Amino acid sequence: MRKLMDFLFPKQCLKCGDFGEYVCKDCFGRFIDIRRSQQCHVCKTAIVEGFVHEKCEQHTDLDGVLVCLDYTDLAERLITEIKYNLYFGIAKYVSGFYLDKAKSLIRSIQRDSLFVPVPIHKKRHFKRGFNQTELISRNLSHSLEVEYSNLIKRTINTRTQVGLSKKQRQENLLSVFEVGKLSPMNANKKVILVDDIMTTGTTLEMCADALRKQGFPKIYAIVMTRG
Repeated sequence: MRKLMDFLFPKQCLKCGDFGEYVCKDCFGRFIDIRRSQQCHVCKTAIVEGFVHEKCEQHTDLDGVLVCLDYTDLAERLITEIKYNLYFGIAKYVSGFYLDKAKSLIRSIQRDSLFVPVPIHKKRHFKRGFNQTELISRNLSHSLEVEYSNLIKRTINTRTQVGLSKKQRQENLLSVFEVGKLSPMNANKKVILVDDIMTTGTTLEMCADALRKQGFPKIYAIVMTRG
C-alpha cells in the first residue's frame, strides 16, 4: 500500500521541487539547521546546566523548553503544509526532528514521562481532520515507547494567534485550556508538552498553568522551532 501511495503521490522537496523526499539532501544541508545548544526559554540566552535559569524560574510555569531546529522559512513551511494544506503525511517526517531532543530530555529528567500534545478546538479538529501535534506525539510515543495522552482540552475556539502581541495572545487564551480526568498511572508523571512552532510561548505557558493546577510537579515542552 505504501509503495502504491508513493507512486500515486510521490514525495517532493518543499524547497526546490525535486522528487524523492519532503526535503532533499541539498536543501536539508542549506536550509535546515539542527539546534546544537539550548537557550533558556524565558530570557532566550544560552544555558549551560539545566533547562531554565534560576533567576527566570519565577516567570514561567515550564521547567524547560527544548527546540529542535533553528528557525528558517523551510522549517516553518514544513509545519504550515501540515496545518493549513492538510499534508499530514509530512508529520512522520517532522517527528524525526524531535527524536534526539526527546531522548535527551527523557534521560535528563530520569522519571516516567508522558507526551501531551497541545490541543486544538474540536471544531478546528473536525474541519482539519487531525491535530498535527497529536500526530507527532503518537510517532514519538511509538518510537520511544513512552505513553502519550490527549490530557488537555481546548474548551473555546479562539481566533488564531498569528499576528497578535504577547498581551493579546494572553487575553485570547484566558480560561481556554482544561485538563481532563487523570488516571492514577499518569498523576505523577513528568509531562512533556508537544507543540510545533513557539512564538511568545503563551500557549505553552497556559497549558502548563492548567497542568500545575492539577498537581503535575514537572512540565517540560519540546517544539520543532521557535519563531
